[in-house]
Amino acid sequence: MVGGRIVISRHFGLWGVAAAALFGWAIQASAQDGIDALSVPQSTQESLASAKSLAGDMTITLDYASKTAFDLTAPTTPTASSPASQNAGPIEVTFSNAADTGGSGLEVATLWMKPGSAGSWADTGLVYNFEGEETGGAITYEGAGEGDYYFLVRLRDKAGNESPTPEGDTEAHTVIDTSKPVIALNGSNVLMTEQGSPFNDPGATATDQQEGDISDQIVVTGTVDTNIAGSYPLAYNVSDSAGNAAIEVQRTVTVVEPTQAFGLDIEQPDSGAIVANPAPNTANSRYLAGTVVTLAYAGTGEQQVSIWNGAQPDPSDPNRASVVMDGPKLISVVLGEATGKVRVDVTPDSATWTVTDGAGATHNGTGDSTVNVATGNVSIEFNPLDGYTAPNGQSDSVSAGMTVDFAGLYLEGNAFNLTAPRSLRGQPGDVIECPVSIDKGDGVTGYNFTLGFDDALVEIDRVEAGGATSGWGAPSSSPASGSVAVSGSGSALGSGGVLASVFFRVKDTVDSSSATELTFGGVSLTTSDGAVDNVSASDGKLSIE
Repeated sequence: MVGGRIVISRHFGLWGVAAAALFGWAIQASAQDGIDALSVPQSTQESLASAKSLAGDMTITLDYASKTAFDLTAPTTPTASSPASQNAGPIEVTFSNAADTGGSGLEVATLWMKPGSAGSWADTGLVYNFEGEETGGAITYEGAGEGDYYFLVRLRDKAGNESPTPEGDTEAHTVIDTSKPVIALNGSNVLMTEQGSPFNDPGATATDQQEGDISDQIVVTGTVDTNIAGSYPLAYNVSDSAGNAAIEVQRTVTVVEPTQAFGLDIEQPDSGAIVANPAPNTANSRYLAGTVVTLAYAGTGEQQVSIWNGAQPDPSDPNRASVVMDGPKLISVVLGEATGKVRVDVTPDSATWTVTDGAGATHNGTGDSTVNVATGNVSIEFNPLDGYTAPNGQSDSVSAGMTVDFAGLYLEGNAFNLTAPRSLRGQPGDVIECPVSIDKGDGVTGYNFTLGFDDALVEIDRVEAGGATSGWGAPSSSPASGSVAVSGSGSALGSGGVLASVFFRVKDTVDSSSATELTFGGVSLTTSDGAVDNVSASDGKLSIE
Protein backbone atom coordinates (compact mmCIF):
# COMPACT_ATOMS: atom_id res chain seq x y z
CA MET A 1 0.00 0.00 0.00
CA VAL A 2 1.49 3.34 -1.04
CA GLY A 3 0.39 6.92 -0.16
CA GLY A 4 0.39 9.74 -2.72
CA ARG A 5 -1.20 12.89 -4.26
CA ILE A 6 -2.85 13.60 -7.61
CA VAL A 7 -3.01 17.19 -8.96
CA ILE A 8 -5.74 18.01 -11.51
CA SER A 9 -5.95 21.35 -13.39
CA ARG A 10 -9.36 22.86 -14.10
CA HIS A 11 -9.11 22.53 -17.84
CA PHE A 12 -9.41 18.71 -17.49
CA GLY A 13 -13.01 19.32 -16.47
CA LEU A 14 -14.82 19.09 -13.22
CA TRP A 15 -16.31 15.74 -14.22
CA GLY A 16 -12.81 14.32 -13.82
CA VAL A 17 -12.88 15.61 -10.28
CA ALA A 18 -16.13 13.83 -9.71
CA ALA A 19 -14.63 10.61 -11.05
CA ALA A 20 -11.70 10.99 -8.69
CA ALA A 21 -14.06 11.39 -5.80
CA LEU A 22 -15.92 8.26 -6.77
CA PHE A 23 -12.63 6.26 -6.48
CA GLY A 24 -12.36 7.24 -2.83
CA TRP A 25 -9.75 9.97 -3.05
CA ALA A 26 -9.89 12.89 -0.59
CA ILE A 27 -10.00 16.11 -2.65
CA GLN A 28 -8.38 19.37 -1.60
CA ALA A 29 -8.66 22.43 -3.85
CA SER A 30 -5.64 24.63 -3.25
CA ALA A 31 -5.63 28.39 -3.71
CA GLN A 32 -4.28 29.66 -7.00
CA ASP A 33 -4.51 33.07 -8.62
CA GLY A 34 -5.91 34.55 -5.40
CA ILE A 35 -8.81 32.07 -5.03
CA ASP A 36 -9.26 30.38 -1.68
CA ALA A 37 -8.74 26.60 -1.43
CA LEU A 38 -11.86 24.45 -1.32
CA SER A 39 -12.16 21.41 0.92
CA VAL A 40 -14.30 18.71 -0.74
CA PRO A 41 -15.65 15.87 1.45
CA GLN A 42 -14.88 12.39 0.10
CA SER A 43 -17.39 10.84 -2.34
CA THR A 44 -20.47 12.91 -1.50
CA GLN A 45 -22.96 14.55 -3.81
CA GLU A 46 -22.41 17.80 -1.94
CA SER A 47 -18.70 17.75 -2.74
CA LEU A 48 -19.41 17.30 -6.42
CA ALA A 49 -21.90 20.14 -6.40
CA SER A 50 -19.49 22.41 -4.57
CA ALA A 51 -16.77 21.58 -7.09
CA LYS A 52 -19.07 22.45 -9.99
CA SER A 53 -19.85 25.85 -8.50
CA LEU A 54 -16.21 26.87 -8.49
CA ALA A 55 -15.29 29.50 -10.98
CA GLY A 56 -12.03 30.67 -12.45
CA ASP A 57 -8.74 28.94 -13.16
CA MET A 58 -7.45 26.77 -10.32
CA THR A 59 -5.60 23.58 -9.49
CA ILE A 60 -7.29 20.84 -7.50
CA THR A 61 -5.02 18.54 -5.44
CA LEU A 62 -6.36 15.07 -4.61
CA ASP A 63 -4.74 13.32 -1.66
CA TYR A 64 -5.25 9.53 -1.54
CA ALA A 65 -4.45 7.15 1.23
CA SER A 66 -3.31 3.98 -0.59
CA LYS A 67 -3.37 1.83 -3.73
CA THR A 68 -2.92 -1.92 -4.56
CA ALA A 69 -0.48 -3.18 -7.28
CA PHE A 70 -1.19 -6.54 -8.99
CA ASP A 71 2.10 -8.46 -10.11
CA LEU A 72 1.56 -11.74 -12.02
CA THR A 73 4.97 -11.87 -13.81
CA ALA A 74 7.61 -14.43 -12.67
CA PRO A 75 11.19 -13.23 -12.20
CA THR A 76 13.72 -14.34 -14.82
CA THR A 77 16.36 -16.95 -13.95
CA PRO A 78 19.60 -15.14 -13.00
CA THR A 79 23.08 -15.94 -14.29
CA ALA A 80 24.81 -18.41 -11.90
CA SER A 81 28.40 -19.66 -11.81
CA SER A 82 30.56 -21.95 -9.68
CA PRO A 83 34.22 -23.15 -9.82
CA ALA A 84 34.86 -25.63 -12.64
CA SER A 85 36.74 -27.98 -10.28
CA GLN A 86 38.21 -28.14 -6.81
CA ASN A 87 39.51 -30.88 -4.54
CA ALA A 88 37.13 -30.36 -1.61
CA GLY A 89 33.93 -28.62 -0.58
CA PRO A 90 32.23 -26.31 0.16
CA ILE A 91 31.20 -24.88 -3.22
CA GLU A 92 30.36 -21.18 -3.54
CA VAL A 93 27.69 -20.43 -6.15
CA THR A 94 27.43 -16.78 -7.21
CA PHE A 95 24.59 -15.26 -9.21
CA SER A 96 23.96 -11.92 -10.95
CA ASN A 97 21.49 -10.10 -13.22
CA ALA A 98 18.58 -10.96 -10.94
CA ALA A 99 15.52 -8.92 -11.96
CA ASP A 100 11.78 -8.79 -11.33
CA THR A 101 9.97 -7.29 -14.34
CA GLY A 102 6.60 -7.47 -12.57
CA GLY A 103 7.47 -4.57 -10.28
CA SER A 104 6.78 -6.04 -6.84
CA GLY A 105 10.49 -6.50 -6.08
CA LEU A 106 12.73 -9.52 -5.37
CA GLU A 107 12.36 -11.28 -2.06
CA VAL A 108 14.50 -14.46 -1.93
CA ALA A 109 16.82 -16.65 -4.06
CA THR A 110 16.89 -20.44 -3.54
CA LEU A 111 19.78 -22.76 -4.53
CA TRP A 112 18.90 -25.92 -6.47
CA MET A 113 21.41 -28.75 -7.11
CA LYS A 114 21.67 -31.80 -9.37
CA PRO A 115 24.32 -34.54 -8.70
CA GLY A 116 25.77 -35.32 -12.13
CA SER A 117 24.23 -35.05 -15.57
CA ALA A 118 22.02 -38.10 -14.96
CA GLY A 119 20.84 -36.92 -11.53
CA SER A 120 17.62 -35.18 -10.51
CA TRP A 121 17.21 -31.54 -9.52
CA ALA A 122 16.36 -30.85 -5.88
CA ASP A 123 15.91 -27.81 -3.66
CA THR A 124 18.89 -27.57 -1.26
CA GLY A 125 16.94 -25.37 1.15
CA LEU A 126 19.74 -22.77 1.02
CA VAL A 127 18.47 -19.20 0.43
CA TYR A 128 19.66 -15.66 -0.12
CA ASN A 129 17.37 -12.83 1.12
CA PHE A 130 17.41 -9.68 -1.02
CA GLU A 131 17.82 -6.28 0.55
CA GLY A 132 17.02 -3.09 -1.28
CA GLU A 133 17.76 -3.11 -5.01
CA GLU A 134 20.28 -6.00 -4.97
CA THR A 135 20.64 -7.98 -8.23
CA GLY A 136 23.10 -10.67 -7.16
CA GLY A 137 24.76 -12.52 -4.33
CA ALA A 138 26.36 -15.83 -3.30
CA ILE A 139 25.11 -19.06 -1.71
CA THR A 140 27.52 -21.68 -0.28
CA TYR A 141 26.79 -25.39 -0.71
CA GLU A 142 28.44 -27.28 2.15
CA GLY A 143 27.66 -30.97 1.54
CA ALA A 144 29.94 -31.64 -1.44
CA GLY A 145 31.87 -34.93 -1.61
CA GLU A 146 33.74 -36.33 -4.62
CA GLY A 147 31.64 -36.10 -7.80
CA ASP A 148 30.18 -33.42 -10.04
CA TYR A 149 27.40 -30.95 -9.27
CA TYR A 150 25.12 -28.71 -11.34
CA PHE A 151 23.57 -25.60 -9.75
CA LEU A 152 20.71 -23.18 -10.54
CA VAL A 153 19.42 -20.19 -8.56
CA ARG A 154 15.63 -19.83 -8.49
CA LEU A 155 14.03 -16.45 -7.61
CA ARG A 156 10.80 -15.52 -5.79
CA ASP A 157 9.38 -11.94 -5.82
CA LYS A 158 7.33 -10.23 -3.13
CA ALA A 159 4.11 -11.13 -4.93
CA GLY A 160 4.98 -14.84 -4.63
CA ASN A 161 5.94 -15.42 -8.27
CA GLU A 162 8.82 -17.88 -8.83
CA SER A 163 11.23 -18.34 -11.73
CA PRO A 164 11.02 -21.71 -13.57
CA THR A 165 12.18 -24.97 -11.99
CA PRO A 166 15.52 -26.15 -13.45
CA GLU A 167 15.82 -28.66 -16.30
CA GLY A 168 18.79 -30.33 -18.00
CA ASP A 169 22.39 -29.28 -17.36
CA THR A 170 23.45 -25.76 -16.44
CA GLU A 171 26.54 -23.60 -16.85
CA ALA A 172 27.12 -23.59 -13.09
CA HIS A 173 28.95 -26.94 -12.90
CA THR A 174 31.60 -27.98 -10.37
CA VAL A 175 33.60 -31.22 -10.21
CA ILE A 176 34.95 -32.24 -6.81
CA ASP A 177 38.09 -34.15 -7.81
CA THR A 178 40.23 -35.81 -5.13
CA SER A 179 42.26 -38.13 -7.37
CA LYS A 180 45.92 -37.28 -7.88
CA PRO A 181 47.53 -37.18 -11.32
CA VAL A 182 50.14 -39.85 -12.04
CA ILE A 183 53.58 -39.06 -13.44
CA ALA A 184 55.53 -41.61 -15.48
CA LEU A 185 59.10 -41.00 -16.55
CA ASN A 186 60.12 -41.44 -20.17
CA GLY A 187 63.11 -43.73 -19.89
CA SER A 188 64.94 -44.81 -16.78
CA ASN A 189 64.95 -43.00 -13.44
CA VAL A 190 68.76 -43.20 -13.55
CA LEU A 191 70.49 -41.71 -16.61
CA MET A 192 74.10 -41.20 -17.48
CA THR A 193 75.86 -38.73 -19.70
CA GLU A 194 79.52 -38.08 -20.37
CA GLN A 195 81.26 -34.99 -19.18
CA GLY A 196 81.18 -32.30 -21.84
CA SER A 197 78.30 -33.94 -23.77
CA PRO A 198 74.89 -32.30 -24.03
CA PHE A 199 72.08 -33.75 -21.91
CA ASN A 200 68.56 -33.92 -23.32
CA ASP A 201 65.97 -34.73 -20.70
CA PRO A 202 63.57 -37.38 -22.12
CA GLY A 203 60.91 -35.89 -19.86
CA ALA A 204 57.80 -37.53 -18.43
CA THR A 205 54.08 -37.92 -18.99
CA ALA A 206 51.25 -37.07 -16.61
CA THR A 207 47.69 -38.37 -16.70
CA ASP A 208 44.74 -37.30 -14.60
CA GLN A 209 41.56 -39.28 -14.03
CA GLN A 210 39.35 -36.28 -14.81
CA GLU A 211 41.45 -34.25 -17.24
CA GLY A 212 43.40 -36.89 -19.15
CA ASP A 213 46.84 -35.97 -20.48
CA ILE A 214 48.32 -33.02 -18.58
CA SER A 215 51.95 -33.71 -19.52
CA ASP A 216 52.41 -30.13 -20.74
CA GLN A 217 51.82 -28.90 -17.17
CA ILE A 218 54.69 -30.86 -15.59
CA VAL A 219 57.20 -28.68 -13.74
CA VAL A 220 60.78 -29.96 -13.60
CA THR A 221 63.11 -28.64 -10.93
CA GLY A 222 66.84 -29.22 -10.83
CA THR A 223 69.61 -28.71 -13.36
CA VAL A 224 72.33 -30.85 -14.90
CA ASP A 225 75.81 -29.35 -15.38
CA THR A 226 77.54 -31.63 -17.87
CA ASN A 227 80.80 -29.73 -17.40
CA ILE A 228 81.24 -31.11 -13.88
CA ALA A 229 81.18 -34.85 -13.06
CA GLY A 230 78.66 -35.83 -10.41
CA SER A 231 75.06 -36.80 -9.72
CA TYR A 232 72.22 -34.37 -10.39
CA PRO A 233 68.67 -34.98 -9.13
CA LEU A 234 65.67 -33.84 -11.20
CA ALA A 235 62.19 -33.61 -9.67
CA TYR A 236 58.96 -33.81 -11.70
CA ASN A 237 55.73 -32.37 -10.28
CA VAL A 238 52.27 -31.55 -11.57
CA SER A 239 48.86 -30.60 -10.18
CA ASP A 240 45.46 -30.82 -11.84
CA SER A 241 43.04 -27.93 -12.07
CA ALA A 242 41.37 -29.07 -8.84
CA GLY A 243 44.63 -28.60 -6.97
CA ASN A 244 45.50 -32.28 -6.51
CA ALA A 245 49.27 -32.71 -6.59
CA ALA A 246 50.83 -35.84 -8.07
CA ILE A 247 53.40 -37.82 -6.09
CA GLU A 248 56.74 -36.34 -7.01
CA VAL A 249 58.86 -38.46 -9.33
CA GLN A 250 62.62 -38.12 -9.39
CA ARG A 251 65.42 -39.18 -11.67
CA THR A 252 69.14 -38.96 -11.18
CA VAL A 253 71.46 -37.90 -13.98
CA THR A 254 75.06 -38.93 -13.49
CA VAL A 255 77.73 -37.00 -15.36
CA VAL A 256 80.79 -39.23 -15.72
CA GLU A 257 84.22 -38.98 -17.23
CA PRO A 258 84.39 -40.57 -20.70
CA THR A 259 86.45 -43.51 -19.40
CA GLN A 260 83.57 -44.57 -17.09
CA ALA A 261 81.05 -45.25 -19.86
CA PHE A 262 81.11 -48.11 -22.35
CA GLY A 263 79.37 -48.90 -25.60
CA LEU A 264 77.39 -52.08 -26.32
CA ASP A 265 77.39 -53.26 -29.94
CA ILE A 266 74.89 -55.94 -30.99
CA GLU A 267 75.16 -57.80 -34.26
CA GLN A 268 71.53 -58.51 -35.10
CA PRO A 269 70.81 -62.00 -36.54
CA ASP A 270 69.21 -62.58 -39.93
CA SER A 271 65.97 -63.71 -38.27
CA GLY A 272 64.36 -61.96 -35.29
CA ALA A 273 66.03 -59.35 -33.12
CA ILE A 274 68.00 -58.95 -29.88
CA VAL A 275 66.68 -56.31 -27.48
CA ALA A 276 68.76 -54.82 -24.65
CA ASN A 277 67.18 -53.75 -21.34
CA PRO A 278 67.81 -51.13 -20.12
CA ALA A 279 68.44 -49.32 -23.37
CA PRO A 280 71.71 -47.37 -23.68
CA ASN A 281 71.82 -43.72 -22.69
CA THR A 282 70.12 -41.64 -25.36
CA ALA A 283 72.77 -38.93 -25.25
CA ASN A 284 75.79 -41.10 -26.10
CA SER A 285 74.53 -44.70 -26.64
CA ARG A 286 76.67 -45.90 -23.74
CA TYR A 287 76.21 -47.57 -20.37
CA LEU A 288 77.55 -46.51 -17.01
CA ALA A 289 80.34 -48.83 -15.85
CA GLY A 290 78.93 -51.80 -13.90
CA THR A 291 75.45 -51.70 -15.46
CA VAL A 292 73.89 -55.18 -15.88
CA VAL A 293 72.13 -55.43 -19.25
CA THR A 294 69.59 -58.17 -20.02
CA LEU A 295 69.53 -59.41 -23.62
CA ALA A 296 66.46 -61.12 -25.09
CA TYR A 297 66.12 -62.74 -28.51
CA ALA A 298 62.65 -62.46 -30.06
CA GLY A 299 62.39 -64.99 -32.89
CA THR A 300 60.09 -64.78 -35.86
CA GLY A 301 60.11 -68.49 -36.76
CA GLU A 302 61.01 -71.93 -35.45
CA GLN A 303 64.44 -70.80 -34.27
CA GLN A 304 66.12 -69.98 -30.98
CA VAL A 305 69.58 -69.01 -29.75
CA SER A 306 71.93 -71.97 -29.54
CA ILE A 307 75.10 -69.93 -28.76
CA TRP A 308 75.54 -66.50 -27.13
CA ASN A 309 78.82 -64.79 -27.97
CA GLY A 310 79.97 -62.13 -25.50
CA ALA A 311 77.14 -62.66 -22.96
CA GLN A 312 76.23 -65.07 -20.14
CA PRO A 313 73.31 -67.36 -21.18
CA ASP A 314 70.26 -67.74 -18.92
CA PRO A 315 70.19 -71.41 -17.84
CA SER A 316 66.37 -71.46 -17.77
CA ASP A 317 65.76 -69.74 -21.13
CA PRO A 318 68.05 -70.19 -24.14
CA ASN A 319 66.71 -66.97 -25.68
CA ARG A 320 67.93 -64.79 -22.80
CA ALA A 321 71.37 -63.72 -21.59
CA SER A 322 73.05 -60.93 -19.60
CA VAL A 323 76.21 -58.86 -19.76
CA VAL A 324 78.00 -56.64 -17.21
CA MET A 325 79.26 -53.38 -18.72
CA ASP A 326 82.80 -53.35 -17.38
CA GLY A 327 84.19 -52.41 -20.78
CA PRO A 328 83.12 -52.18 -24.44
CA LYS A 329 81.01 -55.20 -25.41
CA LEU A 330 80.21 -56.93 -28.71
CA ILE A 331 77.30 -59.38 -28.74
CA SER A 332 76.35 -61.90 -31.40
CA VAL A 333 74.35 -65.15 -31.49
CA VAL A 334 74.15 -68.41 -33.39
CA LEU A 335 70.59 -69.55 -34.10
CA GLY A 336 69.45 -73.15 -34.11
CA GLU A 337 66.22 -75.10 -34.27
CA ALA A 338 63.75 -73.84 -31.69
CA THR A 339 62.95 -76.10 -28.75
CA GLY A 340 60.51 -76.28 -25.89
CA LYS A 341 60.68 -77.88 -22.45
CA VAL A 342 58.97 -80.75 -20.67
CA ARG A 343 58.87 -80.54 -16.88
CA VAL A 344 58.14 -83.84 -15.11
CA ASP A 345 56.76 -84.05 -11.55
CA VAL A 346 56.63 -87.67 -10.42
CA THR A 347 56.16 -89.53 -7.12
CA PRO A 348 58.07 -91.47 -5.88
CA ASP A 349 61.47 -90.04 -6.81
CA SER A 350 62.71 -93.49 -7.85
CA ALA A 351 60.20 -93.73 -10.67
CA THR A 352 61.56 -93.56 -14.23
CA TRP A 353 59.90 -92.24 -17.36
CA THR A 354 60.41 -91.69 -21.09
CA VAL A 355 59.48 -88.53 -23.03
CA THR A 356 59.10 -88.64 -26.81
CA ASP A 357 59.39 -85.23 -28.55
CA GLY A 358 58.09 -83.80 -31.81
CA ALA A 359 61.07 -85.09 -33.77
CA GLY A 360 60.63 -88.63 -32.45
CA ALA A 361 63.62 -88.46 -30.14
CA THR A 362 63.31 -90.03 -26.68
CA HIS A 363 64.44 -88.50 -23.38
CA ASN A 364 64.73 -90.72 -20.29
CA GLY A 365 64.70 -89.47 -16.72
CA THR A 366 64.22 -90.37 -13.05
CA GLY A 367 62.16 -88.42 -10.53
CA ASP A 368 61.47 -84.71 -11.02
CA SER A 369 63.36 -83.19 -13.96
CA THR A 370 63.17 -80.86 -16.99
CA VAL A 371 64.31 -81.72 -20.51
CA ASN A 372 64.60 -79.70 -23.73
CA VAL A 373 62.51 -81.17 -26.54
CA ALA A 374 61.88 -80.53 -30.22
CA THR A 375 58.64 -78.66 -30.87
CA GLY A 376 55.44 -80.50 -31.82
CA ASN A 377 53.50 -83.29 -30.12
CA VAL A 378 55.21 -84.67 -27.01
CA SER A 379 54.22 -87.61 -24.81
CA ILE A 380 55.37 -89.35 -21.63
CA GLU A 381 55.21 -92.97 -20.51
CA PHE A 382 55.80 -93.87 -16.86
CA ASN A 383 57.87 -97.06 -16.56
CA PRO A 384 56.81 -99.98 -14.31
CA LEU A 385 57.96 -99.90 -10.68
CA ASP A 386 57.83 -102.91 -8.36
CA GLY A 387 55.03 -102.67 -5.75
CA TYR A 388 53.32 -99.80 -7.53
CA THR A 389 50.74 -99.19 -10.21
CA ALA A 390 52.19 -96.80 -12.80
CA PRO A 391 50.13 -93.74 -13.84
CA ASN A 392 48.69 -93.55 -17.34
CA GLY A 393 50.68 -91.98 -20.16
CA GLN A 394 50.05 -88.35 -21.12
CA SER A 395 50.53 -86.19 -24.23
CA ASP A 396 50.50 -82.53 -25.21
CA SER A 397 51.81 -80.07 -27.80
CA VAL A 398 54.78 -77.80 -27.21
CA SER A 399 55.89 -74.73 -29.19
CA ALA A 400 59.16 -72.82 -29.19
CA GLY A 401 60.07 -71.47 -25.76
CA MET A 402 57.04 -73.15 -24.16
CA THR A 403 57.07 -75.48 -21.13
CA VAL A 404 54.69 -78.44 -20.74
CA ASP A 405 54.04 -80.02 -17.32
CA PHE A 406 53.56 -83.78 -16.91
CA ALA A 407 52.70 -85.14 -13.45
CA GLY A 408 52.51 -88.76 -12.35
CA LEU A 409 51.67 -90.47 -9.07
CA TYR A 410 52.56 -94.16 -8.66
CA LEU A 411 49.98 -96.02 -6.50
CA GLU A 412 51.01 -98.54 -3.89
CA GLY A 413 49.13 -101.85 -3.85
CA ASN A 414 45.42 -101.44 -4.59
CA ALA A 415 45.29 -97.63 -4.18
CA PHE A 416 43.15 -95.49 -6.49
CA ASN A 417 44.09 -92.03 -7.78
CA LEU A 418 42.14 -89.31 -9.57
CA THR A 419 44.10 -86.95 -11.81
CA ALA A 420 43.45 -83.58 -13.48
CA PRO A 421 45.93 -82.48 -16.18
CA ARG A 422 48.41 -79.73 -15.41
CA SER A 423 48.96 -78.78 -19.05
CA LEU A 424 45.59 -77.13 -19.79
CA ARG A 425 45.91 -73.85 -21.67
CA GLY A 426 43.51 -71.30 -23.12
CA GLN A 427 42.80 -67.66 -23.83
CA PRO A 428 40.10 -65.27 -22.51
CA GLY A 429 36.70 -66.38 -23.80
CA ASP A 430 37.78 -70.00 -24.52
CA VAL A 431 35.96 -73.06 -23.16
CA ILE A 432 38.59 -75.55 -21.90
CA GLU A 433 37.91 -79.24 -21.23
CA CYS A 434 39.43 -80.66 -18.04
CA PRO A 435 39.17 -84.49 -18.01
CA VAL A 436 39.26 -86.05 -14.53
CA SER A 437 40.78 -89.52 -14.90
CA ILE A 438 41.23 -92.56 -12.66
CA ASP A 439 44.46 -94.54 -13.10
CA LYS A 440 42.70 -97.84 -12.60
CA GLY A 441 38.99 -98.43 -12.27
CA ASP A 442 38.48 -102.17 -11.75
CA GLY A 443 35.23 -102.64 -9.79
CA VAL A 444 34.47 -98.91 -9.32
CA THR A 445 30.69 -98.30 -9.14
CA GLY A 446 30.56 -94.67 -8.00
CA TYR A 447 32.62 -91.55 -7.40
CA ASN A 448 32.42 -88.14 -5.76
CA PHE A 449 34.86 -85.25 -5.98
CA THR A 450 34.96 -81.46 -5.64
CA LEU A 451 37.25 -79.52 -7.98
CA GLY A 452 38.32 -76.06 -6.78
CA PHE A 453 39.48 -73.17 -9.00
CA ASP A 454 40.03 -69.41 -9.03
CA ASP A 455 36.61 -67.98 -9.90
CA ALA A 456 38.19 -64.62 -10.77
CA LEU A 457 39.71 -66.34 -13.81
CA VAL A 458 37.31 -69.11 -14.87
CA GLU A 459 33.72 -70.28 -14.41
CA ILE A 460 31.92 -73.58 -14.95
CA ASP A 461 30.42 -74.00 -18.42
CA ARG A 462 29.17 -77.61 -18.08
CA VAL A 463 30.07 -81.12 -16.85
CA GLU A 464 29.86 -84.23 -19.06
CA ALA A 465 30.40 -87.95 -18.58
CA GLY A 466 33.85 -89.32 -19.45
CA GLY A 467 34.70 -92.19 -21.73
CA ALA A 468 35.01 -94.68 -18.85
CA THR A 469 31.52 -93.82 -17.48
CA SER A 470 29.62 -93.09 -20.70
CA GLY A 471 27.21 -95.93 -19.88
CA TRP A 472 26.32 -94.32 -16.53
CA GLY A 473 24.57 -91.35 -18.05
CA ALA A 474 25.22 -87.68 -17.26
CA PRO A 475 26.96 -87.02 -13.93
CA SER A 476 25.44 -84.83 -11.23
CA SER A 477 27.15 -81.47 -10.75
CA SER A 478 26.68 -78.59 -8.31
CA PRO A 479 28.68 -75.45 -9.20
CA ALA A 480 29.48 -73.09 -6.34
CA SER A 481 31.71 -70.05 -5.88
CA GLY A 482 35.19 -71.28 -6.77
CA SER A 483 34.32 -75.00 -6.91
CA VAL A 484 32.11 -77.64 -8.49
CA ALA A 485 30.96 -80.91 -6.89
CA VAL A 486 30.64 -83.85 -9.32
CA SER A 487 29.31 -87.37 -8.73
CA GLY A 488 28.22 -90.39 -10.74
CA SER A 489 27.38 -94.07 -10.34
CA GLY A 490 26.62 -97.14 -12.43
CA SER A 491 27.75 -100.64 -13.23
CA ALA A 492 31.27 -101.67 -12.19
CA LEU A 493 34.12 -100.42 -14.39
CA GLY A 494 36.64 -102.81 -15.85
CA SER A 495 39.55 -100.39 -16.26
CA GLY A 496 40.69 -96.84 -15.72
CA GLY A 497 39.94 -93.80 -17.87
CA VAL A 498 38.09 -90.49 -17.78
CA LEU A 499 35.34 -90.39 -15.15
CA ALA A 500 34.00 -86.92 -16.05
CA SER A 501 35.03 -83.82 -18.00
CA VAL A 502 34.65 -80.41 -16.39
CA PHE A 503 34.42 -77.61 -18.97
CA PHE A 504 35.79 -74.23 -17.81
CA ARG A 505 35.02 -70.94 -19.52
CA VAL A 506 37.88 -68.43 -19.25
CA LYS A 507 36.49 -65.00 -18.34
CA ASP A 508 36.94 -62.20 -20.89
CA THR A 509 38.37 -59.90 -18.22
CA VAL A 510 41.38 -62.11 -17.49
CA ASP A 511 44.83 -60.68 -18.13
CA SER A 512 47.31 -62.80 -20.04
CA SER A 513 49.89 -64.97 -18.25
CA SER A 514 47.52 -65.99 -15.47
CA ALA A 515 46.96 -69.48 -14.07
CA THR A 516 44.68 -71.31 -11.66
CA GLU A 517 45.38 -74.49 -9.73
CA LEU A 518 42.66 -77.15 -10.05
CA THR A 519 42.53 -78.65 -6.56
CA PHE A 520 40.68 -81.78 -5.46
CA GLY A 521 38.63 -82.14 -2.32
CA GLY A 522 35.99 -84.53 -1.00
CA VAL A 523 37.25 -87.42 -3.14
CA SER A 524 35.55 -90.78 -2.53
CA LEU A 525 34.97 -94.00 -4.47
CA THR A 526 32.72 -97.02 -4.10
CA THR A 527 33.23 -100.46 -5.57
CA SER A 528 31.18 -103.61 -5.68
CA ASP A 529 32.60 -104.35 -2.21
CA GLY A 530 31.64 -100.94 -0.73
CA ALA A 531 33.53 -97.74 0.06
CA VAL A 532 37.23 -97.47 -0.84
CA ASP A 533 39.69 -96.35 1.83
CA ASN A 534 42.90 -95.79 -0.16
CA VAL A 535 41.90 -92.99 -2.57
CA SER A 536 44.15 -90.03 -3.52
CA ALA A 537 44.07 -87.26 -6.12
CA SER A 538 46.60 -85.26 -8.15
CA ASP A 539 45.74 -81.59 -8.66
CA GLY A 540 45.74 -79.99 -12.10
CA LYS A 541 46.53 -76.56 -13.53
CA LEU A 542 45.00 -74.30 -16.20
CA SER A 543 47.26 -71.63 -17.72
CA ILE A 544 45.80 -68.58 -19.48
CA GLU A 545 48.04 -67.28 -22.26
